[in-house]
Amino acid sequence: MVRARKTIKTKKDFQGSVMRFGAMLGFSLGSLLAAMQADARDAFGPDTALFVYPVAVILGPLAGYFIGGFFEKGVSNLFSSAFFGSGGGSTGPQHSQGDTLLQQAEYEQAAEWFAGKYRSDPEDWRAQARLVEILGSHFDDEERLVGEKNRLLKAEKVPEGLWCRTAFEVAAYREATDRPKEAILIYRMLLERYPEDRDAGLARERLQALGFDKALMP
Repeated sequence: MVRARKTIKTKKDFQGSVMRFGAMLGFSLGSLLAAMQADARDAFGPDTALFVYPVAVILGPLAGYFIGGFFEKGVSNLFSSAFFGSGGGSTGPQHSQGDTLLQQAEYEQAAEWFAGKYRSDPEDWRAQARLVEILGSHFDDEERLVGEKNRLLKAEKVPEGLWCRTAFEVAAYREATDRPKEAILIYRMLLERYPEDRDAGLARERLQALGFDKALMP
């Protein structure tokens, strides 16, 4: 089993940065145009140029930055609500609050969100699978990871391939940590549930290696 990483990675919001830059550029150009018009008309008297240009150069980019950030957040929330809803039910957790936390590299909060999602809706095996994925990719806690994999094995409607792969990984971990009886139970469960799966052959080999009676195998 590959040991997972625990390091936290930073991830830049490229889309938000582009939107803010565009807003800053637009407000800067607009402010300069307004300043040029005011200067041409001497709107504030003979010293108009001394007043309007510094204001345009300073306030234009600042206004663009903050308004661009506000606009980006509003559009993102509107798009999420219109197309993906606010969650609930047993629909897949993609484009959810948990995914938003992942995009922001808030891995602990994302893991807690998917864990809570599965606890509140045990039929949503996808949420549990995402939790397992997060723990395996961003944390170095194999015992916790295996515990959540074991929980995934108890979920309903988990696809055969994912279930068998998870079962074999859990059994292999139990075997590697000197818990052969637990490993045997999981290998036998895999054979009883999906005897024709490709992992079933590996499970039979491991059972033989652990001294389990071949005659008792499915």
